[in-house]
Amino acid sequence: MSNLQKAAEDLKALGARFRGFLEVADALDKIGSIQQAEREADSARAKAVEKKAEAEKELDQIASELADAKETLEGAKGEVQKIIDQATKQGDNIVAQATHEAEVILAGAKKKAQAIADTLGDRKRELSEVQEQIDAKKAELADIQKEMDAVKSKLSAFVK
Repeated sequence: MSNLQKAAEDLKALGARFRGFLEVADALDKIGSIQQAEREADSARAKAVEKKAEAEKELDQIASELADAKETLEGAKGEVQKIIDQATKQGDNIVAQATHEAEVILAGAKKKAQAIADTLGDRKRELSEVQEQIDAKKAELADIQKEMDAVKSKLSAFVK
């Protein structure tokens, strides 16, 4: 075997060995890419876990604030109902007091109206009595006038 043939065989053997190295290099490159993808995936997963934790924390805060708001709202509803009940009670008391006062005023007014009516009746009776007395006095005056006329007539006849 000649040197050239031996060099060709050695090169072929080296080529076969290098082919294995190249395959191993390709495999290592693929593994490196997979490891890089795994690191990127782990980083993305860590960021997602962090964002999830932040979102859960915000959700817990919102839930707490919502619970506080509901509690405040329930308290406010209770206070509003107390105010409504108190205002209703005060309104009822005012209406009852006003009704009572109106009844007292009305009773007083009726009493005064009756007293005025009684007084008016008394005054009408008194007026009627006075009118009767006036009529009687007029009749007496008319009689006196007739008597005076008769006396004048007699005096006139006597003086003539």
